[in-house]
Amino acid sequence: MLIRATWTYIFRSGEWKTFMFNGPCFANMDILITTNPLDVHEVLRKNFSNYPKGEKFHKIFDIMGEGIFNSDNELWEIHRKVTMLLEFNSGQGNEMDLQDIFQRFSFDTICKLLLDHDPKSLSLDYPYVPCFKAFSDAEEAILYRHVTPPSLWKLQQLFRVGNEKKMNDAWRTIDQFIYKCLN
Repeated sequence: MLIRATWTYIFRSGEWKTFMFNGPCFANMDILITTNPLDVHEVLRKNFSNYPKGEKFHKIFDIMGEGIFNSDNELWEIHRKVTMLLEFNSGQGNEMDLQDIFQRFSFDTICKLLLDHDPKSLSLDYPYVPCFKAFSDAEEAILYRHVTPPSLWKLQQLFRVGNEKKMNDAWRTIDQFIYKCLN
């Protein structure tokens, strides 16, 4: 009841408020609450690294995995890219292909985590990233292998045509990308 009354007061007063909510002492539930957009910007964007969630938070919210709500530092920055991209495009009234956005997000995240390299495929201008396209072509060729007789795709592989040509080209592009990151 105390929380509901406090929130009602904040929104009805029309003022931006930041205050400390002191929960029961036995529950260790002291919470800083803000409705001030400048404070939210400070914590979530400008100086995010100064406000880590920490290990205790991760253990309590382990069901959230390593998503944007439960991540810190570099991983949070990667997650944030998707949010900024969606905000920018929605503000411009642009149509977005969410599948493409999520694939780019996955690609950037995997590259950052495995190779410590950010290919920046989620930049606002949706840049063409050859390795991103190569992964997509490789996925398509692998799916094709699962639904066609092995003799057919192996024949295509031998003559380097169709999806097997795409797979070969993708493999070369992915190798070049990885070698570049490792150097």
